[in-house]
Amino acid sequence: MKNPLKQALYLFDSLLGGYFGQYLEVRSLEFFLAWGAATTRPVIGPPLKALFVWFCRYYTGIVVPTRDSLEGRPKIMPYEDILTLVRRARVSSLHPCSCKSFFLPKDPNMPRDTCMGFQFVEGIEDLSRDGYHDNFPLKEEIVRKLKECADYGLVHQIMTVSRPTGKKGYVLCNCDGEACIPVVLYRKYGIPMVRGSGYVAKVTDEDLCAACGRCIQRCIFDATALREERPVIDPSRCLGCGVCISTCPVEIRHLVKA
Repeated sequence: MKNPLKQALYLFDSLLGGYFGQYLEVRSLEFFLAWGAATTRPVIGPPLKALFVWFCRYYTGIVVPTRDSLEGRPKIMPYEDILTLVRRARVSSLHPCSCKSFFLPKDPNMPRDTCMGFQFVEGIEDLSRDGYHDNFPLKEEIVRKLKECADYGLVHQIMTVSRPTGKKGYVLCNCDGEACIPVVLYRKYGIPMVRGSGYVAKVTDEDLCAACGRCIQRCIFDATALREERPVIDPSRCLGCGVCISTCPVEIRHLVKA
């Protein structure tokens, strides 16, 4: 017999996922931005930040590496491919991104319908299990949208609710550095509403770098730079999204375990 307390907590997580993911998300985003800004104020800022960091132990996003960015193609968290994750989560529809609608990006060509809701709130352990919903048919529009997001340089991110952190996911977002509220909170205020994939980017041969600057343009976490025309990666800032890797013309970048 299942534990009644665990059943109640799972139901609570599901309702919370619906609250943030469907009903009041835009209002929540406004609240999170105001909360983040308040963490910089004197006196009240430090305790407000500590409270926000505590809250992010329950509600946070986890970066998922893009396709073909891992050396030797090991499993990713531990999915073999982002499409495996999407299939197991039974993603069947695309939705307009609330972040991009509320916090308009400068580029009008940025993909907007980039939120991919899970059919149900899913346990990460289940999504990691071989054979879990592997017969679910992937829609071609989902596959095309994932490629469009990756080509543009958007970062895959699972939004999760639960304690311990990241135990249950409810949506796969495709995020940028301007409009994604969790990323903005992380970059501007150091709020851990987005967490790394467990990998970091690595350069195999600096001498082969073409100094094209594409990796810098695509890195939304400001983790990569060129110094004297040589690539430099700050592992403390890299969250292992892999978007700097797929367009490297000389293929000298890959992800390794952090």
